[in-house]
Amino acid sequence: MSLSMSGPVDRPFAWLAIGLVLEAIIFYLHVHLQVAPYYPQVFDQLTYMSATTQVLDNFSRHGLAALIQPFLSPMATGITYPLQGALAQLVLGPSRAALLTVNLIYFLAVQLCLFLTVRRALGAPQPAWLAVALFVGCVGIFKTAGGIADYRIDFAAMCLFGIWVCTLSWTREFTSRKFSILAGLVAAALILQRFITAAYVGPIYVILFCYLAFWKCRDEQIYLARVVNILISGLTVAVMTLPALALAWGSISAYYVNGHVYGDEPAIRAADVGVVDLGSNLLYYPRSLMQFQIGTLGVVIIAATLIVALIGKLRRPSLTIRNPFDALVFSVALLVPLAVLTCDYSKSPVVVGIVLVPLMLLVASVWHSFAIPHFGAGSVRWTTYFFLAAGAIAFVVDASAQRFDMSSADQAEIRKLNLAIAAYSADLAQPRIAFDRITDFLNGATLRYYFRQEYGPDRPSPAFQESLAAIFTVRREQALSAVKSSDVVVLTDKTTRRGKGLFDTAIIEYWDALDDFAESNLKLLAAGTVDGIPYRVLVRPVPRERKPE
Repeated sequence: MSLSMSGPVDRPFAWLAIGLVLEAIIFYLHVHLQVAPYYPQVFDQLTYMSATTQVLDNFSRHGLAALIQPFLSPMATGITYPLQGALAQLVLGPSRAALLTVNLIYFLAVQLCLFLTVRRALGAPQPAWLAVALFVGCVGIFKTAGGIADYRIDFAAMCLFGIWVCTLSWTREFTSRKFSILAGLVAAALILQRFITAAYVGPIYVILFCYLAFWKCRDEQIYLARVVNILISGLTVAVMTLPALALAWGSISAYYVNGHVYGDEPAIRAADVGVVDLGSNLLYYPRSLMQFQIGTLGVVIIAATLIVALIGKLRRPSLTIRNPFDALVFSVALLVPLAVLTCDYSKSPVVVGIVLVPLMLLVASVWHSFAIPHFGAGSVRWTTYFFLAAGAIAFVVDASAQRFDMSSADQAEIRKLNLAIAAYSADLAQPRIAFDRITDFLNGATLRYYFRQEYGPDRPSPAFQESLAAIFTVRREQALSAVKSSDVVVLTDKTTRRGKGLFDTAIIEYWDALDDFAESNLKLLAAGTVDGIPYRVLVRPVPRERKPE
């Protein structure tokens, strides 16, 4: 059956190039209108912005030697992402758009790999367009937390993981030495960017090795070549990543083992997202994948394509999956991260985005293998157009949707409060700040951000320390001690719009005592109202300590 037609199918690479350029334009418009005017939200990206700023400051003082320091003193989560952001700002200038260009490059690159992989594996552009359309139409692409405009490792790691899965397909069952080494290099880059992905990469390599080792092919030479190539690929990963993982093991253990396995934090975070028993734990990530990452439209299209493919298989049982090894790779790359994440009781809907690309690859393979053989050329043409239109419309709608609902007045108040604390703390070595509620716009990280905005890179930021702010219960005497020992105390209201978490519940019980001490012993530095909640910034009448001259 001839599947040739005009447009995206007849000239796929020209249309793909046009699509990628349009996506880049839409991305920069989104950043300019919806991101740059606002403070960096949802906590995590401020951590990576601070790490990137540190790299840039070290570079200005020490030159290229500064690029080595992150490898010697790595973060708990990974090494290379802040480096990439620093390089982007060195090339493009100091702006939020420059930082987020790192995510854009990964986004465009994974689409190119996704398209090339499906087209090579299945020999037709139609399923490749389906995979790309489903991917760009996912609502998670423009989510405030973990989306393309959020400067944290989740989005970039999701794209790089997808690129790695594509390179596994390119190995042609590890018969290609060149692509086997390439797969190892990409896997190493992924792990160095985000350490936790080693928990996905390792098991996937083991499963594929078992498949190749125990599923012997008739040609002994090919069998040995495949086994040797996958061992070389795995060895490449080990050689490039194990030294860094060993060097960072202390911080990795503190962050992931103590923070995600032991202690009270995993249970608290699980309860915050409704995970209270085995059933809710098992269903959390499949549900998050559908609701937070894919979205209703994508779920409906995926379900429809799989149903049509199932009907096609039932009507013609002789049909088989094209490229069984690729289907195995896509399936394993989908299931292994889901299994690992499910075992972790500390939950977040952001991290499950790691499986988006393997899922789209698998859906495209199933669609092409079992559904397309039953369609005529005209039906395939219009179905492909429908997929493309749905993906394009979803992408534009998601990019155009209101990202933040905070008013300009609230933005001005946030800036005023942060700058007031920054100015007061400018000459302090390690100012201690006590907060009576947890927000993403007034904390140690936002203070560092606004301090740099106000004073520039030539004046080092104070080492702001949060003496009171947590997700755990804080006892009355601990809270009072924190307030008494702090240089700055931020008080809001006893009950207005407080959450039901352990910290807020405890604060309510003794908030009056905190307020009485602050009113009696501290002086008011600034006040404002943000989102209907009053804020007061109180400070010591005479600062206790100053930076050494």
